Order: sequence, then C-alpha cells, then structure tokens
Amino acid sequence: MFSPNDIRNMKRARNLSNEEALREIAQAEAFADESLEAHAITQEQAWDIYFGLMHECDERRLIEDRRRLCGKIDTNVYNPFKSADSGIRVLAAIRIRTMQWHKAEIAKYN
Repeated sequence: MFSPNDIRNMKRARNLSNEEALREIAQAEAFADESLEAHAITQEQAWDIYFGLMHECDERRLIEDRRRLCGKIDTNVYNPFKSADSGIRVLAAIRIRTMQWHKAEIAKYN
C-alpha cells in the first residue's frame, strides 16, 4: 500500500501553496514526459503519474492543468482500477466514492 515515505510526501504536499504545488506538478509531468520518451517508464506508468497529478489538480481546483493532464491519458485504454500501482487503485476508489457522494448531495436539491 503506502510506505511511510509516501505518507510523509502526502502530508508535505497538502501544506504547499497552489503556486508551489503547480511547480511540483509541472516537474512531475516533465519527468513523466521525458521518462516515457526515453523508454525509461511504460505508457501505463506515465498514465499513472498523470492520473495522480490530475487528482492533485482536482483537489486544488486547478482546472486548466487538469485538462492538460487528462489529454495525455488515453481514456479508452487506461483504467486506473487495473493499475499495477496499488496506490493508484486506492486513489481511483477514493475518487469514485467522492463522485458518488457528490451526485447524491446534488440529487437532494433537484
């Protein structure tokens, strides 16, 4: 699941300003792009990185950055629920539950 180092990084990321987070997102995106181009990571691993970054953009309401990252994922092929990375599978489950909760809350007012 998540290592102690992963948890420390999550806590640190939560405390970043949006400007600091944007810089880190851009660095991670560049790393994924360059690593994929150099065949140092697989397409699936790059999509996992973009998916994680997209989640961070959603959490911070960075819509334009989210759209750019989403454009790098082939949504007809990629399924985060089938990722080899267990952290991505957990993140996907959290995201779907949050979306279901939001839909239920919206339905109360319609």
